[in-house]
Amino acid sequence: MKGCSRFCEQFFFMNTLTKSCTKCGADKPLPDYYADPKCRDGLAHWCKVCALAHARDYRVSNPERVAAKNKRWREANRDHAASTKRAYREANREKVAAADSAWRAANPERQIDYQRRYTYGTDGRDLLASQGGLCAICACDLASLPPNQQHLDHCHETKRVRGWLCHGCNTGIGKLKDDPALLRAALAYLETA
Repeated sequence: MKGCSRFCEQFFFMNTLTKSCTKCGADKPLPDYYADPKCRDGLAHWCKVCALAHARDYRVSNPERVAAKNKRWREANRDHAASTKRAYREANREKVAAADSAWRAANPERQIDYQRRYTYGTDGRDLLASQGGLCAICACDLASLPPNQQHLDHCHETKRVRGWLCHGCNTGIGKLKDDPALLRAALAYLETA
């Protein structure tokens, strides 16, 4: 091949040679095989199409094993996993934002629990159980209310969780500025009226 570079010659040579895939039996050019140093010719026994199909089938039929393996890898390569995730999120901001938005819309209760754990260090489920599922002030059944009307009350200064309240009670103490003196004054007013 006159006038062709060494790369061109090598490419031509690689594409004219074929190898038979032991899975599908088809003769395919050498670039259609993954490199495998354990094999005598340095190429995998299966073609790329068969290898990818096998890997996909394995992931589908063994989700627990794949998840455990991925978790072990992420724990062993924490810095690399974090930098890869960060780079992907930066390169795909709109796509990630759309996916996050869709997840929040599809999982409103899990999103609220996540926000509570992030903000207060607890989702408050144990506290709700200790209150018997009732509002700490008016004793209404919180399970009968929509999630956006069930409030995990907390001190705004210390972020310490105080208890579960219905929307009306939470709004009421909020309007009185979480001040016990104002609450006592409101009580005295109601009792004298």
